[in-house]
Amino acid sequence: WEEKLPLACGGLEKTWLFHEIGRCYLELKRYGEARDYGSRSLMAADDISDEKWQLNASVLMAQAE
Repeated sequence: WEEKLPLACGGLEKTWLFHEIGRCYLELKRYGEARDYGSRSLMAADDISDEKWQLNASVLMAQAE
């Protein structure tokens, strides 16, 4: 997923990619990276005013705590 980031062309795609990368780090118990990508996903979701992805990103960040 990280290799795909530079190729992402839309805000929704970036939001989704950041979230998926964060989920992968969460599964690997790398909580700092999971929280970082959750935060990046939240910022991208804020940029496109997508409430669903704002919630998803917030949940990911909480799970990484």
